[in-house]
Amino acid sequence: MNSGGWIEQIEMDINAQSDDTSPSSNSKVRELCTFTQQMGTASGRDLYISKSMKTLIEEAGFVNVQERQINLPLGSWAADPKFKDIGRFFERYYKTGLQGWLLQICTRTLGVSGDNAL
Repeated sequence: MNSGGWIEQIEMDINAQSDDTSPSSNSKVRELCTFTQQMGTASGRDLYISKSMKTLIEEAGFVNVQERQINLPLGSWAADPKFKDIGRFFERYYKTGLQGWLLQICTRTLGVSGDNAL
């Protein structure tokens, strides 16, 4: 890359969070987030790379690195029609993305059969 060039990088945080101060402890999404910690350890992968991406980009020699974090709704629960649509899209993105790379860890690293993995 020539001097003066730029990149854009996006990383999603796999750990779904809630603005609600009393999230359900028996939520399937919460269970999945806990399980991904175990999966990351078992596979030797950093599934929380979004937390260190800015530092890694700076260590690669990029300067003037800017980071912007955006909270997105996960599902169509929002009252605002715009955020309801965003939530539907992001839920589909979240679920399909998770299936692809988590299924690979479940089947190849943890030995779970494909039919019972997710």
